[in-house]
Amino acid sequence: MIRASEIGSHLYCRRAWWYRKQGVASQNQAELAAGTELHVQHGRNVLAAGLLQMAGMFCFSPPLRCSSTN
Repeated sequence: MIRASEIGSHLYCRRAWWYRKQGVASQNQAELAAGTELHVQHGRNVLAAGLLQMAGMFCFSPPLRCSSTN
């Protein structure tokens, strides 16, 4: 039986999914760990870029002017 959370891995590689279901450990643990770390670093870079973009928009945007009705 396949669970909803396993659909992605099943579609990507049925054999790897089956091995995981059988409890067989992957032989490329170092590569998997390196890939995970690369994704973590990329996520941090994307977050930092978004924050820097917002800071730039805030710092370099023209000031808002309030109109007064006198």
